[in-house]
Amino acid sequence: MTALYRIGLENGPKGREVFVLRKALFFRLKPGAADEYARRHSAIPSEMRAVLTEAGYRNYSIWRKDDLLFAYFELENEEYAAKVLE
Repeated sequence: MTALYRIGLENGPKGREVFVLRKALFFRLKPGAADEYARRHSAIPSEMRAVLTEAGYRNYSIWRKDDLLFAYFELENEEYAAKVLE
């Protein structure tokens, strides 16, 4: 896995500046795992969406090209997210 980060401020609620971590990740699927990956990611359960939203994840996307995955998300507080996802 390779991770890229970009940290900055942007306008948040009520015009306040908020810290935003933009994170991009590159993954490679294990050989023979493509079908299982496709099955598990064909639909995102509403419970998972709710937990990611509560943890502060925004604009979470994953793209796939053969066995290469590229994921991108934005997050305001990485420590808080880790606690929510425990």
